[in-house]
Amino acid sequence: MADYSEIKSLAMEVNAAFPDKEDLWNMVCTPSVALHLVADIERLKAENEALRKALGDILELYDTDEGCKNLPQYIAGCNAMGKGEQS
Repeated sequence: MADYSEIKSLAMEVNAAFPDKEDLWNMVCTPSVALHLVADIERLKAENEALRKALGDILELYDTDEGCKNLPQYIAGCNAMGKGEQS
């Protein structure tokens, strides 16, 4: 995983140096934008890892269930639980 701490640190320094953000309008990418981009990257990486884990769980189920004979019931159960949580 990439380390964005230096970008964060630099962006925070520039934010502190320019309390009046109007001075930054001529910059292509403001420090705040950079911080939001880094946060988005980190969030997307976390979501990606969660998806990889979920896929791994499904593949493990497939391997242990001889081709997932019970997968339709598993998916139906997950969908039912998801609908119950939303209401």
